[in-house]
Amino acid sequence: MKKVLLIIIVVLFISGLTVYAFEPEIIKKPILSVKELISPAKYKVGLVPLKMPPNEFSNIDHKAKFVESMRNFDAGENTINWNEINPLEFLEQLKQEKVANHDWAGLFTIWNYPPEDWIKEGDIHELIKLIDSQETSKSIYVMVSSCIGRQTTIGHEAMHLIEGYRQKVYPPTTSSSCYFKPNVEEYQKWYEEEFLKEIK
Repeated sequence: MKKVLLIIIVVLFISGLTVYAFEPEIIKKPILSVKELISPAKYKVGLVPLKMPPNEFSNIDHKAKFVESMRNFDAGENTINWNEINPLEFLEQLKQEKVANHDWAGLFTIWNYPPEDWIKEGDIHELIKLIDSQETSKSIYVMVSSCIGRQTTIGHEAMHLIEGYRQKVYPPTTSSSCYFKPNVEEYQKWYEEEFLKEIK
């Protein structure tokens, strides 16, 4: 019984301190009804903004460590042997008939990243020819992505591969349909400036 009374006293004491901390002026009032204490109009609760930790990709050093860990990640039977497939063959595997949106069948999941030099200069000459393609394709999805995504097109994924060449990491985003919004003219212009300027 003494323990119960002690607990009640402690709870009342803490409640009193809480009330005083948030609304000290009410202590001046000789009488405070229960209705006044719990009135939502008197004690408005607002959202408290929280500062979230930085995203893995918001820091160059963090991104480098993440990419390195993904290149060395052992995904068991899901591990891709990137030495046995080139970017054009990989793109061919992504071709798919149209499926319902948000269907996992419309995704190609990557568990381990290819080496930095997997996409070569010679591949770019072939990939650039496909950037206008509207043929349906699976989109790339990395398991750490916060967005699953949906199907894209061969042209979209070809530009995603080209962007991987530019950034020296493929995939350059963790979801090709959610976080990659390419512009065909921009990639065509980049290709002409980088690869055709010496020919002219």
